[in-house]
Amino acid sequence: MNKLISIIKNNEKLVKNFSYLSIIKIVTLFLPLFTYPYLLKTLGQSNYGLLIYSQAVVGYFVIFVNFGFSITTTREISQNRDNLSRISEIISATYFAKVLFFVISLLILYLLSIYINDIHQHFSLFLYTLLWLGLFEVFFPIYYFQGVEKMKYITMITLVSRVIFFICIFIFIKSKNDYVLFPIINLAGSLVGIICSLYILYKDGIRLIKPSFRETIYHIKSSYIMGLALGSNSLKSNLNLILIKNVLSFNEVAVFDLISKLLNIANTVIDLISQTVFPKLAKEKNKKFFLKLLKFVTVISIAMTLLYIAFGNMAIDLLSNNQIKNAYPVLILMSVMVPIYSIGTMLGRNCLNVYGYDRHVLYSMIISSFIYILVYLLLKTILKVDFNIYVFVGVYLLSFFVDTLYRYIICKKEKLI
Repeated sequence: MNKLISIIKNNEKLVKNFSYLSIIKIVTLFLPLFTYPYLLKTLGQSNYGLLIYSQAVVGYFVIFVNFGFSITTTREISQNRDNLSRISEIISATYFAKVLFFVISLLILYLLSIYINDIHQHFSLFLYTLLWLGLFEVFFPIYYFQGVEKMKYITMITLVSRVIFFICIFIFIKSKNDYVLFPIINLAGSLVGIICSLYILYKDGIRLIKPSFRETIYHIKSSYIMGLALGSNSLKSNLNLILIKNVLSFNEVAVFDLISKLLNIANTVIDLISQTVFPKLAKEKNKKFFLKLLKFVTVISIAMTLLYIAFGNMAIDLLSNNQIKNAYPVLILMSVMVPIYSIGTMLGRNCLNVYGYDRHVLYSMIISSFIYILVYLLLKTILKVDFNIYVFVGVYLLSFFVDTLYRYIICKKEKLI
């Protein structure tokens, strides 16, 4: 007991940030789970699947706008946390680049609506979804709060914006035709969060300035590797949803989304640990601490997989009001991803990124995405496999395994673990 108290005292800031991040993740995870049964019943499985499909497509634009800044800018701010002038330059350049990428995204979405029927038919849904997710990605400076380890502010902002979203869902969405209101309501909550975050930046002494061309190019160059890495990962994750819709239907999209929501509980716990310790590892580069953490995360991820096997069927029936059938076997198969994802995340963000091996994180995602596409095409065009959701999940799991395996090999080769 005394040893535990001593560990907490020695890592007081880390424990506080973990606590704040825990609150954020709990709110982010569980409020949507509370609204899920209502949305599924009110909108119907097909329209709900359409919502998820639109978010998958827009997800590519969000990754483009993020461009890897969530990793590289956090790292730079962490390394310059005592230099307000430098932090102002970093944030200003990041904002400028993100605004530019967001405008390009709007133009691309409009062009896609001319040639792609799904986007043309539901253009307002895709537009509002891009405004919701894109503007939040542009203007909410989560990298600043993580870099200076002030997670209290993010917690307060997240609580306010999410509660607004939660209440408005039940007030405004009343029928199947109200699905477009979903991104609009989220956009309103996001704008509240953005305004609050900008006020906190100003209060902390951060001033937005006109960034120099050289400064902006520097940040784009330093982030493009992680941008490509995140883009490769998004290609794999979002493409899975898009292919499920085009090969199967919106109903299967809803099934996959439900399983993903349940698995995100476990994955978010891992992300929470990973994000909390990232500034500490980036600053100290403590290999022994990382190895202990990796073992701890592995044990937790296996335990959570067993919980899905034991209680998954009950959770599916509860969340879907027994509307979604035959989802439990899909959950059992996909739960294998939890330890694979957990180990891969730790080896990527908390090891390779910490020591500046960003390129290998990119390579791991590109290779895994290539494997996903290659196996899909092989099964579809050459072996003529009759695709169902289980085949999609199997290919998806294989790609994550390749990703994690590559990272492990590189960490061993470079003697980082």
